[in-house]
Formats: sequence, structure tokens, C-alpha cells
Amino acid sequence: MTRDTKATNGNRDPMWASLCRAATLAYALLAVVSLAIALTLAQPAFPDYTDALLFFAAVVFWGVWAVVPTLALLCALGRWRTPRTPRAQSVLLWLLLVCCTGLTGGVGVLLGWIEAPSTVWRAIGIAATLGLGIGWAVAGWQERQALIDAARTAQAAALQARTHPHFLLNSLNVIAGLLPDAPHRAERAIENLAVLLQAALSDPHPWPLAAELDAAQAYLALAQLRYGDRLVLDWQIDCPEAVRSQRVPRWCLVPLIENVVTHGVARRREPTTVSVTLRVTENQLTVRVGNPVAERAQHPTRSDSGFGVGLAAVTRQIVAAGGTVQQVQEAGWHWVTLTLPLDPRNRA
Repeated sequence: MTRDTKATNGNRDPMWASLCRAATLAYALLAVVSLAIALTLAQPAFPDYTDALLFFAAVVFWGVWAVVPTLALLCALGRWRTPRTPRAQSVLLWLLLVCCTGLTGGVGVLLGWIEAPSTVWRAIGIAATLGLGIGWAVAGWQERQALIDAARTAQAAALQARTHPHFLLNSLNVIAGLLPDAPHRAERAIENLAVLLQAALSDPHPWPLAAELDAAQAYLALAQLRYGDRLVLDWQIDCPEAVRSQRVPRWCLVPLIENVVTHGVARRREPTTVSVTLRVTENQLTVRVGNPVAERAQHPTRSDSGFGVGLAAVTRQIVAAGGTVQQVQEAGWHWVTLTLPLDPRNRA
């Protein structure tokens, strides 16, 4: 049984985590250069190009020494303790930007690089104005992201709650029938049911791929006890151990397998193959789940394909995680293909 453990760095605010990336620093420096160009062009005509270049260089130098310490402090604070509310985060960002700008100007005055103290006050005013705009944008982004995360959590919780109650009751009946003559098989069935229930009842946040595969195998093991030879499993998993710790949307595989079993195996008397394949190629995880379609179904219905219920919710989860979901019919089979990008930073 694979337990879902929370990594200490896995729950960091995404906005604060992004402040520590090189791309954020590059964007900030690009913004400084753009602001310096705008201020240079807004000035009255310079006597010659040398004065214009010196003014441009001074603004860039000042901006770099104001922005870089601000980002460094925000990154350090984000690793230590993040303000709880978006408004508090915005105020902190504004204060750090204004203070770093003022300190940079003060050092310039002391060293004689800046002759007029009024220049420092103008720079502080510009920083304060920009800080207000940036803070307002960050607060809005944070609040919107919180709403999106809450919606995703509620959606994942609703998807987990869809585990077929009749399947659980039938599993208990099968286990009860195994107890007199096959206690060891009954014990394994109880363990599989415990894995499945733990996955269904735990919090709906992303968890390791290994845990999702364990839940899928537990479901299939219980289904095989019930349907016996009618369920033929084609389980092909080619996944390195390092990738098994990759966090994926919880309950993204089990609903698809449940639909295959419920609408494919349960409604037929002949043996029916359930195919589950997983491959890792070029930093991408690809999962295919499929079942054969009845020959009479020229236009497959939801029950024939086995992918009606839960597919929409799974699709929203996968797309929100940056992946894709495709449903195709090939050579009498229905397939659903899930793809997810692999990020080493998103591991348990």
C-alpha cells in the first residue's frame, strides 16, 4: 500500500515559488529596461546622445538595484513564511519595492552619484506607483487562483464520490463468500478494498502516480474476483521508479477503468479485455485505457464505449494540470488517451 505523503515544498504558494526562478528575474530586468527607455524618451531633448545614454544607464542601474534585492527578499520570505492573504502579500511587495528604491537612492546620494535629493523622491514616487499597480494585479491573480483551486478541489472530491456503491457492496459479498473456503484470497481482497476506500475517502489533492496505480490495481483485483474469467486484463505499465513519485490529479485513472468494467465487462457474457497501458517518453506521461466495442454498435453509445460517466470530470482535471485527453475508436476498440507533462519539481 502506498501512502500519500505531503511534501513540505509541494504546498508552497505558486506565485511565491515563481519568484525564485530565473525566468522571473529575466522578466523583471526586461521591465526595468523598458521603463528606462520610456523615461529617457519622456525627458526633454538632451544636448547629445552621450547624456541620453548616461541617463538611460543610470535609470537601469537604479532599477536593477531596486528590483533584484526586492525579488531576493520576496523569495527568501516565501521559503520561510508566506503572508496569508493576497492583500497582505501585495502590501509586503509594495513596501519592499519602495524601501529598496529609497535605500538605493540614499546610497547614491551618499556616494555622490546622485546630486539632487529630489531625484530620489521622484524615483520613490515612481516605485510607489508601480508597486501599487503590481500589488493590485498580484492580489487579483492570487484571489482568482484561490477560486480556481477551490473549484478543482470540489470537482475532484465529487469525482471521488462517484465510486459505484453497488460495486463496493458486491465486493463485500464476494469477500464474504470467499471466507469459508479461501480465507487467504479473502484477506487479499480486504486489503485491496482498504486501498480503494483509502483513496476514495482521502483528500482530493494531487498525489503520486504510484498511489493512483495502486488504487487502479486494487479496483481491478476486486473486479476480477467478481467477474472471474469474463474479465481479461491487459496491464502494460512501463514506468521508471523516478516517475512513480510524480504527482498527478487524484482519481484520474480509476473512473475510466470503472466505466470499462461497468459498461463493458458487466454487460457481456463473453470474456472482455480491459487494456491499460502506460508509457513515459520525452518528459511526458501517456496512459491509454480501452475496451472492445460490440460488433452491433456501428455508432457506439456511452454504455458501449464505457467512457461516458466521469470522462468529462477527468478531462477537466487533466487539462487543468497541463495535459490532454483524447477519445478514439480503432479497429473495434474504444480508447481514451491521457497525456500529462512531467515536471521534476512536482514530485512527492
